[in-house]
Amino acid sequence: GLASVVEDFLNVTKIEQGGMKYVFDDVDLKVMVKDLISDMTIPAQEKHLELRGEIDETGSYVIKADSTKIKQVFLNVVDNSIKYTKEGFVAISLHNEGETVVFSVTDSGVGISQETQSKLFKKFARGDSGALNSGGSGLGLYLAQEIVKAHNGEIRIKSEGLDKGATFSVVLKR
Repeated sequence: GLASVVEDFLNVTKIEQGGMKYVFDDVDLKVMVKDLISDMTIPAQEKHLELRGEIDETGSYVIKADSTKIKQVFLNVVDNSIKYTKEGFVAISLHNEGETVVFSVTDSGVGISQETQSKLFKKFARGDSGALNSGGSGLGLYLAQEIVKAHNGEIRIKSEGLDKGATFSVVLKR
């Protein structure tokens, strides 16, 4: 855990000083997401959550990206959904939307208030976890947003409020 926090701090420093290095290459997000679903099955099962995966098999999911950094973003979003979901499900999906690829994670978790949604991508911001002790540095979504911006993409969040789950979507151009 401590190593992860230190790595987050180092990455924030790199981003803020313009020193974050990206290696853009062809990346097949369909392969990445299938591997991610497989990797996250056990953490979801340990919390007795149903992990769903839905990938639209039509079209291409190959984009120019830094595969390590995009995988870090996807992993962070899925890990957060598992952390903030006490019971129910976490659903991972991948589909094409025009000239973009959309990776989404929807959960039946604690949800996010409108007030918190506006602050969630700032450094050290934390979700509406209530009594849920989720750990973490509060830097993950800030880093995810900065990495996605460097890929000319965006992260979207949708939640109807507390106890109503949430959907995080990462939108990347092909």
